[in-house]
Order: sequence, then structure tokens, then C-alpha cells
Amino acid sequence: MSTSGKYTAMLWKNNLPNSLSDGSEDSMANGVAVVGADVYVVGQRKLPNNDNWIATLWKNGEPISLSDPNTTNARAYDVTVAGTDLYVIGDSRILSDLSSRHVYWKNGELSYLSNNEVGSGNQSITSSGNRVYMMWCGAYNSFGDSRVYYKGLVGSAKLLTDSPDDTRGEDIKVNGTDIYIAGWISNSRNNL
Repeated sequence: MSTSGKYTAMLWKNNLPNSLSDGSEDSMANGVAVVGADVYVVGQRKLPNNDNWIATLWKNGEPISLSDPNTTNARAYDVTVAGTDLYVIGDSRILSDLSSRHVYWKNGELSYLSNNEVGSGNQSITSSGNRVYMMWCGAYNSFGDSRVYYKGLVGSAKLLTDSPDDTRGEDIKVNGTDIYIAGWISNSRNNL
């Protein structure tokens, strides 16, 4: 936290802290990718006198807004580079909607992964060569339990499991044709 009481997005390189903002606005960093000499960090920040988060990409420390705080409340969670394309996964809520939608940005262009009837949750993105894979969690019942979905850029989303239990994905990785998702499952209501 900055001396002004604001959250400050940070990037540590070899244990040395680098602040991504000047501390005058709330900001948070959630994901990082490094390609050659370029460092991409994603997260969110708030401008003074505006309560909405701006999904933000910092390229080599310079902020690039992915969303407009006057129309949406958005956050960015993870980033990957495939070939010459930059992909960011996050969520976005149009201010008149009640729930966020899962989204991704390809080179700054927004695309939706879910409708606004499903609350958003954990998200991760990865690439293998020019293939990109995304994972996200969405609430499916009145208890707020989640299910995990994943997809490549082509094709429709796949449900990881149809278990009635609260299932959360935390990270996705790809090796060849194998897709790995790490996460957890909870059976707190003993509904197996």
C-alpha cells in the first residue's frame, strides 16, 4: 500500500520491487508474461474520483487501458503471448448489469466468453506455440458454487466436470495435446 493508502501494483524482478503506479490511484497486478525484452503485466487500476476498475496491461511499465471506466467495471487476471498476438483474460461488467462476464482481449480487442447470467470467478490463460487455451469458473446455483470451463480459441467451451460440488480452477497449462488444469473441489454440503 502506498503512503496515500492506495493499493499499488507491483512487479518484482530478481527480488527487486518495481512499482507500476505512482501510488495516487488504486492498482493491482495479477499476471505476468515475458517475451524477449518485453515484460507484460496485467491487472486493474482506478482513476481518482472513479470507483470502477479499469482492466490494465502494463507493457514495460507503461499502462494501457483495456476498458473504459465510464461504461464498465473490468479486471485483467492473466496474460500470454502466442506468436505476435497478446491475449489477456479477465472479467467485465457493463455498469447497468448485475453480474460480470468472462472476457478476453486479443491485441486489445474485447471478446466475451460467457453471458452476464453467470457470475465470474478464477481465470487463467496459456499458450503453446500459436495455440491459446483459457480456463474460467462460473457460478451455477444460488449457493454460489462454481464449475470450471475451458476452451481454445476455436470451438465451444467445455465443462471440466459435471459434479454438483463447488469446483474451482486456478491455472491452466498445455503440453503437446495434453491440457492440465489445477484447482480444487469442495463437497461441503455432502451432496455426492
